[in-house]
Amino acid sequence: MTRPAIVGFSGSLSSPSRTRALVEEIARRTAHQYERSFEVIDIGQFFPSLGAAHRLSDLDAKARRLVDHLLQAEALVVASPVYKGS
Repeated sequence: MTRPAIVGFSGSLSSPSRTRALVEEIARRTAHQYERSFEVIDIGQFFPSLGAAHRLSDLDAKARRLVDHLLQAEALVVASPVYKGS
């Protein structure tokens, strides 16, 4: 399987999420402009193993594949929501 060149990462736990929508739009436009593939990952996709992991090897297979996509991407689009302007 070919890894996506542009990977978006949304740090929002909400669904639907304006943060995810923003990350997806930026990743899509960037991938289109540079003729690359893209994927968007939500932080929630790492659960439940994320909270229990001390090392990458502690992640379950699904979470580890997502980390590999992040590490092997040519470019990242990362966003986290801001709550109450703080």
